[in-house]
Amino acid sequence: MAMTSTTSRPTTAVAALVVVGVVVVVGAILQWFSLSSGGESESVAGTDFSVGLGVLVFGVLAALSGLLLWLRSKRGAGRGWASCSRS
Repeated sequence: MAMTSTTSRPTTAVAALVVVGVVVVVGAILQWFSLSSGGESESVAGTDFSVGLGVLVFGVLAALSGLLLWLRSKRGAGRGWASCSRS
């Protein structure tokens, strides 16, 4: 009796990875707050700090990783144990 294995990709997790990556990127770019006093105003965004730039990079990487996983799941299981059949 031959067993064939089919794998199902975690589409919910992949979608969550893409959404979280996009939210992190938007949060890193948006203006966090602004101060105004005596005719002067100052606004601060996430990318004004070195940590904000790091968060931006990791957000982009998370979104791209999710997209790549989603595109790979459209093609099939790929190589490895999941595509082997046992007899």
